[in-house]
Amino acid sequence: MRRSIKLVIALLMITSIAFAQKPTGYSLKVGDNFSLTRVTDIATTQQVSGQSTEISEVTTIEELLEVTSIANNIITIKATPLRRKLGVTAPMMSQEMDSDRPGEQNLPFKLLVGESYSFTMDKTGTILQIKDIDKMRASIRKKFSATRFAEAADDLLSVFSQEAIKRELEAQFNIYDVSAGNTWTKRMKTVSAEIPTDLNNNYRWGNANTILVNASLAVNGATVISGMNMNFNMTGDQQSTINVDQQNGFPNKIETVQTLKGNMEVQNTNVPTTIVTKVTSTFVKK
Repeated sequence: MRRSIKLVIALLMITSIAFAQKPTGYSLKVGDNFSLTRVTDIATTQQVSGQSTEISEVTTIEELLEVTSIANNIITIKATPLRRKLGVTAPMMSQEMDSDRPGEQNLPFKLLVGESYSFTMDKTGTILQIKDIDKMRASIRKKFSATRFAEAADDLLSVFSQEAIKRELEAQFNIYDVSAGNTWTKRMKTVSAEIPTDLNNNYRWGNANTILVNASLAVNGATVISGMNMNFNMTGDQQSTINVDQQNGFPNKIETVQTLKGNMEVQNTNVPTTIVTKVTSTFVKK
């Protein structure tokens, strides 16, 4: 009897160890489909003339991701934006646009959804190629040309530039390391306060299905926003928690918090500024 109990315990331990195996990359199948909901919440606090002002900007994006091809360990995924929503709240001002809602004010966002592009990545999530993006942009621009928003098409289509899409895809999927160690580093590009910034992301396993990421951040440079010349001198950090599916390596949920503090110079006026950006991406296998 005692021997049987020991055997059962040993089998349970072996099963537990196997279940706790960390994924070393993506193990997907053609036909795998995932829904993605990404919510980006940007809270900006500024000190102007001795008073504190707060601006909130929340963007929600929904996409369908379909695995269409796997060859020589190269994965091709088709991405179709399904919904785009934006809410902005500032002193004496509130605005919302939603592709799912009727009304002419929502038409620009409605025109941005429904078209598709594809991308390829390797087992570790390195983005290799983005396909059909020019075709997608041309199709959307044609739709805009028949509306009174035609002149705004180029600005709105900037969310589908090669650079913007690659940054988003790298942040979501380029999370694994070829050495399969417990800690690793990846260099990536992001955009903070409208300024391209390099990130040295430090990754480590928190447990068998959780990857923890942190990076220091410095935003220094000049840009033009809404026709105004701006200079930024800000520092901070970025931390992410990535929960992955142990069977296929695909993210289940990614939570990122970026905090920047420093000064923003606008039209020769120095404005102390704090920007807190929270991004939550949720993936559901369909």
